[in-house]
Amino acid sequence: MGIGRRAHNDGIVLLVAPAERKARIAVGRGLESALPDATCTEIMEGAILPLFRRGDLRGGIDAGVAAIIAKLRHKGSG
Repeated sequence: MGIGRRAHNDGIVLLVAPAERKARIAVGRGLESALPDATCTEIMEGAILPLFRRGDLRGGIDAGVAAIIAKLRHKGSG
């Protein structure tokens, strides 16, 4: 079993490694136009990392997921 739909390659992974102090958003090729690297960086720096820096891991994950969903909904409507 994989992430996303195989035929569309539209999976998204928000990887968080708190002990290593690292986080990353990985996007399948089918979603690269909706979530390019620059947008993923914007989400990381604007929504996720500020909360992580305050020690709010759960809040950062929630904010990141919400931002990803908002971007996808926005792209889907435009």
